[in-house]
Amino acid sequence: MECRVKAVQETLDESNGFQASADEVRAIPGLGNLPLVVNSEYSDKYMKSISGVQNSFDAMQIDLTHLSSRGTRRIATGGDHQIPLERPDIVVDSTRQLVEMTR
Repeated sequence: MECRVKAVQETLDESNGFQASADEVRAIPGLGNLPLVVNSEYSDKYMKSISGVQNSFDAMQIDLTHLSSRGTRRIATGGDHQIPLERPDIVVDSTRQLVEMTR
């Protein structure tokens, strides 16, 4: 039972930090033309269960993308919140894209 309580608390803590994270991103003056790829999750189940929170999350991800004039966003389908664990191919492809953008 302790593991579940801890997982729920971590999720709540993360959710409570969304607005503060968004405020921090908005305070950054920008990254100029530095290559940037923002990897975002997408899950139908997740979207339907917390659509209001997801809308805020999407807005923050878009804000991150706009930090650079060369910012792009990749949506990782077929997974949930742990993109590096569930969709490592997205991370590898994004890294390759960054390398190509810098050439």
